[in-house]
Amino acid sequence: MAALLLTLGWTALFLWVVWRWRWFHAEGLRPWQLPAVLLLKIAAGMALWAIYTWYYTSRADSDIYKFFDDGNVLFSALASDRPSDYLSMLLGTAQHDPVIDERYYRAMHNWYRQYEGPVFNDAHTMIRFNALVRLVSFGHYPVHTVFACFVGLVGSMGLYKAFLPHLRHASAALFAAVFLLPSVVFWSSGVLKECVLLLGLGLFVHGLLGIAARRWSWSHVGTFVMGLWLLTLIKVYVLGSLLSASVALMWCGITRREGVGWRYATVFVLATLAAGMLHWPGSGTGMLDVLRVKQQDFIGVATSTEAGSRIPLPLLDGTAWSFIRTAPHALFVTFIAPFLAVRNGLLGMLGAAENLLLPMAMLFAWRYRRPWSEVPWALVLFCAGYVLVLALVMGWTTPVLGALVRYRVPLLPFFFIGLLLLTDPRRPLRTSILP
Repeated sequence: MAALLLTLGWTALFLWVVWRWRWFHAEGLRPWQLPAVLLLKIAAGMALWAIYTWYYTSRADSDIYKFFDDGNVLFSALASDRPSDYLSMLLGTAQHDPVIDERYYRAMHNWYRQYEGPVFNDAHTMIRFNALVRLVSFGHYPVHTVFACFVGLVGSMGLYKAFLPHLRHASAALFAAVFLLPSVVFWSSGVLKECVLLLGLGLFVHGLLGIAARRWSWSHVGTFVMGLWLLTLIKVYVLGSLLSASVALMWCGITRREGVGWRYATVFVLATLAAGMLHWPGSGTGMLDVLRVKQQDFIGVATSTEAGSRIPLPLLDGTAWSFIRTAPHALFVTFIAPFLAVRNGLLGMLGAAENLLLPMAMLFAWRYRRPWSEVPWALVLFCAGYVLVLALVMGWTTPVLGALVRYRVPLLPFFFIGLLLLTDPRRPLRTSILP
């Protein structure tokens, strides 16, 4: 009963925040739409919790419980003889304290990785997130789900507001692309990395597009910095996939001259050369070797756990040629292979059905295309460049279809938004969900 009352109470509070906070007010949205989306996300989050509680019953292998249980270990410091350890761990200032390491970090199952590499361990971020929410959840998991849903919704709103000035003629389609994609709703509504990732991505892009349009307000600068910080703490490869497109967009926005295509080409060529020659900051590991090791680790985990939706990947050897040679296969894995998941149970079938939206959206964009001379190429290439790089990274390193469908959460909105930017504003799509 306590869990139900707390969950309903926090749900009501966040519904009120969504209703009243100006961040959630924008053109093309009816007042009831975003509260409805929040309720939809909470329902999806509860479904995810039920699936991994009563269907996939191995709690130790369940991502939704890994960080929650480790967060409880961190939270337990408040009842110890050194309650200040809680704040030290939460702020990340206790990395070299042997007492904290022995009492807490080694008692967790996910603080240390089996194979430590140069990339920041983003499990720490989710463990801290759960330890912070634990202050008000009193250990009831559904409350953490409600918080995760709200966090993801804040990020999605950032994406919507970032692209709305360019898609007022298609605001309903933009709403669907940002808020209603099934896999995005499902996976960003659990106590998983995707909820924080969506928050960071939405804030980063909201600030980036505002600055690129020369709107140097505190709002845009603040959201950009906050989003950048969050992306460094959660799935840093998503930030890496964004960097080249972001630099090119800023270049186009600041100078406002012709030659968008060659600017993007210049930035991406230089970034590709840098990836082949530079090392990961603070380590002696090359950028390409980081991806090679990530692929090997993922294949090892998939093999040891006997993942049911494994797919073969051509092995990377760390050379530039191995990445070039396997690039077509990587794109096949990211965009085509999800159709093969139809044989992997209900979630696989839903993922395969959602994948049908990709070719349908491409046909839609072609049908309603605007003249090429009027296309906002800087934004289209921003979306396309980010989607292409992230798709390659995922296709090179992810040998499990179930994981791939989840990892595409930060990719899919930009795929559809990029296509919407090709549509002709003189052939207005529905500008509201309602007639």
